[in-house]
Amino acid sequence: MANNTLVNTSGMQYYWTAIAGSGAELAVGSFVGNGVDGATPISGLSFQPQCVFIRRRNLTTNFVAVKHAGMSGDSAYMLGNAAAFTSNAIQSFGADYVELGTSSNVNASTVTYDWVAFAPPSSYGAFGYYNGTGGDNFDAVTGLAFQPEFVFIKANNTQESVIRTSAHTGDDSSLISNSLANGANRIQAFNSDGFQVGTNAAVNAAGTPIHYFCLRSTS
Repeated sequence: MANNTLVNTSGMQYYWTAIAGSGAELAVGSFVGNGVDGATPISGLSFQPQCVFIRRRNLTTNFVAVKHAGMSGDSAYMLGNAAAFTSNAIQSFGADYVELGTSSNVNASTVTYDWVAFAPPSSYGAFGYYNGTGGDNFDAVTGLAFQPEFVFIKANNTQESVIRTSAHTGDDSSLISNSLANGANRIQAFNSDGFQVGTNAAVNAAGTPIHYFCLRSTS
């Protein structure tokens, strides 16, 4: 690892998650955008995607676009952007492909993009949403087939995305931002079949659809 301050500041604690899988669960690659609505430059996969990340290469002003199972219509969101869901980016998942819109975050003409697509078995991964209540100690998701070791949340509002891993302690979790420290009252705990959230609007704004994905290790 190099000495970039985003990943290797002296004395700073970092949290990481590594995802691996067979060709039937995980694929990575790159493509050159064409600016055409409905384009399918990610295709020929050996699985139907459940989650996709796309990042425009070599441009700091664009965000990482994310879409996962459970998100309705052609909605997607942008990591590091405190904004509600958007359209015209990652539009849909087909049996072996990903359909894109014309957003410059995913499909500007002649621009190169890098992507990750995965579809974990239900015993290791889950995707969905819940409606926020605003109440503390809310068991937002229950009934999973496993205890999560990683939870990723994005509310359909102007809050940042939030993650918690098995390495977090107390009721701390992290925002997807390079300028904010860990904080309490977001993703508070992992339960045996789900997770608990606090009152923070990023994870539990009353009446707001809040989307998540959960993973656990295979070991």
